[in-house]
Amino acid sequence: MLYKDLYKNPNAETTERVNDLLSRMTLPEKLAQLGAQWLILDEHGDHQDRDLEMGSHESKKPIHERLKHGIGQITRPLGTHSVSPAEGVKALNALQDYLVNQTRLGIPALSHEECLVGLMSKDATLYPSSLNYGHTWNPALIEEMASDIGRQVRAVGAHQGLAPVLDVSRDVRWGEPRKR
Repeated sequence: MLYKDLYKNPNAETTERVNDLLSRMTLPEKLAQLGAQWLILDEHGDHQDRDLEMGSHESKKPIHERLKHGIGQITRPLGTHSVSPAEGVKALNALQDYLVNQTRLGIPALSHEECLVGLMSKDATLYPSSLNYGHTWNPALIEEMASDIGRQVRAVGAHQGLAPVLDVSRDVRWGEPRKR
């Protein structure tokens, strides 16, 4: 297959692809890749800004106008509201389709979901709080749980699962130690 743009060629060297893409990007496109949007996604492409629903009127521009330069990350595409995984995947795919086919460079976004006690989404498995993990004395069980969460995150199209980290809550002044 022939690729018009080097950065879209998966067979080219990564460094060459990155340099090609960066040389094509405008400053607004580069800045957009540093940003994130917390959206309420719709499988028909009628995406809403969660901030507007939550009472903030920081930006009333239509979503597609705000995403015209792309976006680096989509925050909690399924966890924002109660949506089945199948509907959520369709909605996320609709947004990715817009980004790939309607923006100048066609860069898809990363997406992340909250995974404090499992994927925080409708019909997902919830596990005990991470403070309880050590009490199991069973690292293999914890690994199995983490693998299951990872499978669920990937199944809904998310690229990152925000999850607890280990051995950092030695001082309650660090903030939110109950999560770690």
